[in-house]
Amino acid sequence: MPRQHQHHRFPVASKALPRNRRLRADPDLLRQIACIRKMAEDFAGSASAAPPRKQLFADSDMKAQLEIASRLSGDAQRMVQRHLNRAKTLGPWRDVVRAPYPSCLDELHRSFPHCSEVISLVQGYLALCQRSRDCVLRMPPLLLVGDPGIGKTAFIRQLAQLLGSPIVDVCVAALSAGFSLAGLDSSYDSAKPGQVWYALDTECMSPIVLLDELDKPARDSQSMLGSLYPLLERHTASRFVDQAVPLPINASYVNWFATCNDVTAVEPALRSRFEIASISAPTRAQMPAVLASVHREMRSEYEWMNGFDIELDDNVMALLTEMTPRELKRSLAKAYALAARAGRRRLAVADLVQSFNGFTAKFMGFL
Repeated sequence: MPRQHQHHRFPVASKALPRNRRLRADPDLLRQIACIRKMAEDFAGSASAAPPRKQLFADSDMKAQLEIASRLSGDAQRMVQRHLNRAKTLGPWRDVVRAPYPSCLDELHRSFPHCSEVISLVQGYLALCQRSRDCVLRMPPLLLVGDPGIGKTAFIRQLAQLLGSPIVDVCVAALSAGFSLAGLDSSYDSAKPGQVWYALDTECMSPIVLLDELDKPARDSQSMLGSLYPLLERHTASRFVDQAVPLPINASYVNWFATCNDVTAVEPALRSRFEIASISAPTRAQMPAVLASVHREMRSEYEWMNGFDIELDDNVMALLTEMTPRELKRSLAKAYALAARAGRRRLAVADLVQSFNGFTAKFMGFL
């Protein structure tokens, strides 16, 4: 007789489990699932095929300016045509930076604990950018105010790196005239574009422009900052015209950051165009984290740091935490030079003490 197949049936509960036997979700497991989901979202965002693209200039404007340039003569013609042809070669459509998730700045809270309020502010704007259709990084102009040497500029540079944005440094104290930013008319012998044109003369049209020491313009060039007024307003920045290369370009995707020590020294009309955030000097409890950040930055910046031990002695760290962030880097460089001369791989307190006493040496020029 053929063997009959037996069909097994699994028992089906005819009623709900008693209350004390019902399955409950494991909160730890739920947190792990949420973490995995967030990591997948971050990966999907970073793995997008291409960054968003926006139009820097109109083809009709380019055609008109090339025709006008053809009627110029001499150096003026060559200068204008060179810059227009480069812009035409790069094309009217350029990349813009996509805003990352706010969590990408979490490590800044550890490296710059005294800047946590500003970091939270930027994270809020990143969350807003995530609500836009293409998640373009677009923030209002931000002015950081604080005492000299507490790390405002270093913070903005690190922020730009985490945001994935190119950064253009403009030292306001070193600007010599109004045309430094907006260019000098081609009718002058020394005509050339300004720094804003050069900042956008790349494949990315949404860099961070850092205006360092906004409260210290040269005494005879106060008026030069007037060119910033239209650039800091989105609707007027969308058709910015450089004086040397008068092609209307869209500068409204530039993200502006500035630093100053005394906000009252910034001209009121200019000050009103920034959102102002104050940064206090790091407390003694915060300094070890700041020191660790400065030391990591030096290790990535200077190849010669590979010739020294990664860790610092506790006594050395205790002495360093009495300094400002700016003094940290300067003193560490001098102390490492002394250790190198002594043939040691590890800093000693004596190296720092000697550096405090104004030690300078010609061989520091390789820094």
